[in-house]
Amino acid sequence: LNDYQVYQSQIDLPKLHVIDVSQMTHFELEQALTQLQTQFNLEKAPLWRFAYLTGYKDGTARIFFAAHHLIVDAVSWNIIIQDLKSLYLDMKLEEKTSSYRQWVKAVKDYAVEHADEINYWHKQCEGLPDYWQYKNESMKLTRAHFKLDTKTTSLLLHQANAAYHTEINDLLLTAFALTLESWEGSPIQGFCLEGHGREAINEHIDLNRTIGWFTTLFPVKLKLHKKLDRTIKQIKEELRAIPNKGIGYGALRYQNNSSLKTSSIPPIVFNYFGQFFNSDALWNRTFETSGISKDLNGSSYTLINVDGMVVSEQLEFYISSLLSEDAVNHLASLFKTHIEAIIHYCVSKVLAKNIEYTASDFLGHYEPYIILNKEIKDKVLILLHPGGGGIESYLNTICKYLTSNVKIILIDHYLLKNPNADKSITSIEQLAKFYLDLIEPELSKSSSIYVAGYSFGSVVAYELTQQLSQRNTKIEHLFLLSPIFTTLFGKMNYEGVYEWQDKYFPKSSDVRMSIFKCLKSNENDAIIFHDLVLSPDSGISKLSTDFYMHKLDCTHHEVLEDKNVKYIADIISAMLEE
Repeated sequence: LNDYQVYQSQIDLPKLHVIDVSQMTHFELEQALTQLQTQFNLEKAPLWRFAYLTGYKDGTARIFFAAHHLIVDAVSWNIIIQDLKSLYLDMKLEEKTSSYRQWVKAVKDYAVEHADEINYWHKQCEGLPDYWQYKNESMKLTRAHFKLDTKTTSLLLHQANAAYHTEINDLLLTAFALTLESWEGSPIQGFCLEGHGREAINEHIDLNRTIGWFTTLFPVKLKLHKKLDRTIKQIKEELRAIPNKGIGYGALRYQNNSSLKTSSIPPIVFNYFGQFFNSDALWNRTFETSGISKDLNGSSYTLINVDGMVVSEQLEFYISSLLSEDAVNHLASLFKTHIEAIIHYCVSKVLAKNIEYTASDFLGHYEPYIILNKEIKDKVLILLHPGGGGIESYLNTICKYLTSNVKIILIDHYLLKNPNADKSITSIEQLAKFYLDLIEPELSKSSSIYVAGYSFGSVVAYELTQQLSQRNTKIEHLFLLSPIFTTLFGKMNYEGVYEWQDKYFPKSSDVRMSIFKCLKSNENDAIIFHDLVLSPDSGISKLSTDFYMHKLDCTHHEVLEDKNVKYIADIISAMLEE
């Protein structure tokens, strides 16, 4: 074939085969069904065959369909089954939807309109382990299979996701990434995901009843941490950050002269098909033998292929690979262990009512702030978000331990969370004013106002108190958690890491403050963090003499971890109760 497609207006329909299984062994039936799908010719239609299977002891029958993957995908089978039922019951078929030809054009248009995605996809393929070094010498296909019991599957489907507001795939992919780390050793792992591909990329395209192969394949690179909770949250966010569910990778890769053609994708493919239900007593999809669907002598571009689904209320996974028998069985065992561990860990958090949020939980319709303890009128604590997160940074941590005798206003990250944010806001002063204008009506009835922030948020919090003072509003106390005032250290630019802070020159303050200073830094941290550790007071003495200093035995990036948040919250609560 020379890269062309053919649309034929007429074809000869294949013969209907009738097979009586009553006198056949399991092996003979598998051979017969395999034979029906071994002679497809890509240059000649048709690319499907079907058979009617009778002779089952319970009086039931089977309709067998074999179709080349080029013309059908998992979603298509649901359409075909529904149409068969309609025809059998002498019902009218629903109207056709957009053609495959229309879809191909829409994908090509997408590639042109989203050319800026190409850098994202290049990064997904960089810095990954060399997985091919683990292939077996004979390149023989090896397989493994496991399933969870119904109780553990039920916990996954109905409880575990509440811990971090995840989807099932988030937890399964976390478990699989941890499996690869346990097997291969690297904290950076990558694999390819399959998606159904029927994304809403063009408002004029409707694929609800279109049969074809729409499946997308795209690379995903995931970073793992030593702590499971941080790994789950990061992987959830990385998966949410995939543009348009991955459809852009294939659209861009197969453009003429695309630089993605020369990049290597990881040779590992993961696919979770979801739950399969049989709700119709007369028409049930079966999971019996259907013959061998792949040429055993064919070559494979994947080292490991993982397929998962829930059937009969049990999660099961099938792994095929070019690893050794021992290696693929070990991989399956590790995967099962990690899945079960994550399920029980998440369920324990749910039972303890220790629910956590991440930034993606607040994307979509932007809410500038939320209020906790609305009934409290006299005291209010304003919490300013850090640079890389929003209200979830505090909901998951400090807010769980703060006194309930204060109204808490959590300001969400306007520039990070709102896709329609005003791009003219480019300074700490402008951002603080924007937030203050939003929440000022909530402050009018409060006699005591407290302000707090972490990292970038501490700088915005400081400026917000300055502007509150200019509006003749008294602030009782300001809490700065590992503040980053780069200009207090006499350096105009710290490697360009904190551009906003580099332009901010804070004025002195008479507001009483509590400073939480970190005592440690990591070797690979930006220079500012080492300077903050060396400084006895984070530079705050240049702004005020009325402050308390509280030391945290951690790095800047660990401030909101479990080991610190209760200590911080207790100090803030004590000040609020004075």
